[in-house]
Amino acid sequence: MRPTVVAVVEIPPGVPITESQVRILQWPKKLLPVGSFEKKELVVGRVARQLLAVNEPVVDIRLASRNAKGGLSSLITAGKRAISVRVDEVIGVAGFALPGSFVDVMVSTRDASSTPFSKIVLSRVKVVATEQSTASDPTQPKVVRAVTLELTPGDAEILDLARSIGSLSLVLRNEADSGQTASTGARLNDIMPGAENKASEFAVSNLSKNAQSVGAPRASAGVSAPAKNAANPRANYARNRYGAEEIRGGSSSSGNIK
Repeated sequence: MRPTVVAVVEIPPGVPITESQVRILQWPKKLLPVGSFEKKELVVGRVARQLLAVNEPVVDIRLASRNAKGGLSSLITAGKRAISVRVDEVIGVAGFALPGSFVDVMVSTRDASSTPFSKIVLSRVKVVATEQSTASDPTQPKVVRAVTLELTPGDAEILDLARSIGSLSLVLRNEADSGQTASTGARLNDIMPGAENKASEFAVSNLSKNAQSVGAPRASAGVSAPAKNAANPRANYARNRYGAEEIRGGSSSSGNIK
């Protein structure tokens, strides 16, 4: 047997460990995990990077660096970044995207020809926080307005661009599935065969009609162009310049109406 530091209570991630949260427990030497501690002072003040269960040995790999001050920044893997995205009940998979789970990020937008499409742009992204919480309880799904994802700097740039050109969806995946998603995306023809061709023909037809109508005179519905008033050259000048005519009784005048 060997003295080992274990958790007395459940210790959430992102919080410095206090002396009352741990104790010394005799543990079979052959079953000790690598990186365990024999003295409480070696772990007190350290920040847990992951949730520590009751009576679980505290190991170094589950803790942040010794100079970490706590909070979300202490949970981010070295070399990676954290970025938050807004979600709702639907694209947040109804509250099951919890801290510690993995998701694929999908963008839905339109291409250069205004044809809608959807594609997975990031695969196996870790959720490090939901709103301002870094703790997770798989039995208590919670609908949130924002999630924070852990990404490489390059992936963070892709995500920032994707959310600026379309709407984002999070696709929950099995935590043991470490494979990358190879998908060509889905287009309008995949759900409505031939729809893209019809949309293209419709767009060309409208473009042709608009081109033919350029420069055509515009007239008010049901109103014919008034005949020139040869007897009133002033009215003709005002009508041509201002495009307005006032009729009172049997006489008419044009220009600004006062």
